[in-house]
Amino acid sequence: MKLGFIGFGEAPHHISRDFVNSDVEVRAFDVSAKDDSPRAQKMREHAAMDQVTLVTDMAELIAWGDVFFCFTSADVALPIARQAAPLLRPGQFYLDMNTTSPQTKREIAAVFADSRGDFVEGAVMASVPVNGSRVPVSVCGAKAKEAAELLNSHGMKFTSATISVWPPPPRRFAACWPRALSPWSRRRCSPRTTTISPRKCWTR
Repeated sequence: MKLGFIGFGEAPHHISRDFVNSDVEVRAFDVSAKDDSPRAQKMREHAAMDQVTLVTDMAELIAWGDVFFCFTSADVALPIARQAAPLLRPGQFYLDMNTTSPQTKREIAAVFADSRGDFVEGAVMASVPVNGSRVPVSVCGAKAKEAAELLNSHGMKFTSATISVWPPPPRRFAACWPRALSPWSRRRCSPRTTTISPRKCWTR
């Protein structure tokens, strides 16, 4: 598997270190990696330690990889999604792992409506420095199950989340929670991302 990180801070470092000398090849793109700041120098040191290739731009990363984890700051998660979505090809997965507002999560998901790749929303459920690549991650989206199966086949710990109509799901799953769906109603969920049954609404 070819795993690409968009953003190479602490979380990607702790995840990728477990894949040294494994069947998972890792590359990363981070705009900060090119400068001479202490943060950039530390990033390059981590990349060398983890056997991660730092690429020069996002297009190069997406042309190469199979799965992409976006670990950036909340304020740039949406612009990065807009840049990445048109570059994806069928069979690729883009996982947004950022902590953002529910509205931003929905906007990020909407960006991928016409993308040839598949968008999956991820929520990290425990400490990455402690767990590394085995950190529990809950995912939702139309192809969440397929993404989880692929990643788990390489030793990761991803779970395709079940979302209940009541109580409302955690804010971290805002992109998979249709705004029109009231917790007191039994309206249909969005057919693109969810399936409905009596009192349950879950990602396919």
